[in-house]
Amino acid sequence: MKQKKSYKSVPAAAVVKEYRLAIIGIWILHILTVPAAAFLIWRGISGQTILVNGIFEAIVALFANYLIRVLKTLKLNQVNRILTFDCDPVKYEAIFRPIRDGGWKAPVYTLNIARALYYQGNWEDAKKELEKISMKPSKSLFYLQCQNLMVSCLESEGDFDRIIKIREQVKKQVASAKEKSNFAANGRQLLNIIDGALAFRRKNVTRAREIYEDLYDNATFTLSRITALWKLAQLDQLTGANYTASDRCDYIIDAGGTTFYVKEAEALLDRCCKRVPKPESEPEPEEEVEDGAE
Repeated sequence: MKQKKSYKSVPAAAVVKEYRLAIIGIWILHILTVPAAAFLIWRGISGQTILVNGIFEAIVALFANYLIRVLKTLKLNQVNRILTFDCDPVKYEAIFRPIRDGGWKAPVYTLNIARALYYQGNWEDAKKELEKISMKPSKSLFYLQCQNLMVSCLESEGDFDRIIKIREQVKKQVASAKEKSNFAANGRQLLNIIDGALAFRRKNVTRAREIYEDLYDNATFTLSRITALWKLAQLDQLTGANYTASDRCDYIIDAGGTTFYVKEAEALLDRCCKRVPKPESEPEPEEEVEDGAE
């Protein structure tokens, strides 16, 4: 099985150069393909060729145009692995900031800069970057990605009233989407993430643990696993399961790269979990402790 391309040992400047060249190449293909597709479609409609041949030519041209968009997405996803698998938001920012500030103004680049800032622990600047993007409710994965990151920033800020409002917006979009659509599936996951944040805030330990264990079990990226593990480590510490918290922190420190989770995990170890001997059995998780927070 072919391995995914890794940029782990590639300097940020080299990644920027390669990405720009790849996207420029794809743009050139796009420029050449669009008029060709239009011409072939015109030939079929105007009767300049046999109808069956015209339809076939038009389908080929449209497929080529679709393939070009797929290539752009695949290239971006390759670079995204620097954050999602290598957990290196510092390098990720060093790639997308010069791309965006160099004149490529697509909203996805601003989102990626915001993600890089958040995972470095700079949630205030991450939020400022997000606010540059239009986030009107829509049935797009980009909308969900923006709202997901905004929820994380607001959770760090303690603005749970706004998180609840976002939840209502997302819930409405999901309810009106096709049940089996990719948007609906990702929307339900975002609602689960929001519910986890609210349960954690309210110290509803049982519910929060259930959600974050589910998010961990279904995580497809290293970064997603670490995010869920950090929440679980805090819940472990809250309920006195310090040995388990220590184990989770060790994994976060080992795999967390340049994310803020590493320093937070180190601080948690120093504060209450360092050198904790493994008990014969750890205490059962406590039931939720409601503090009235909304």
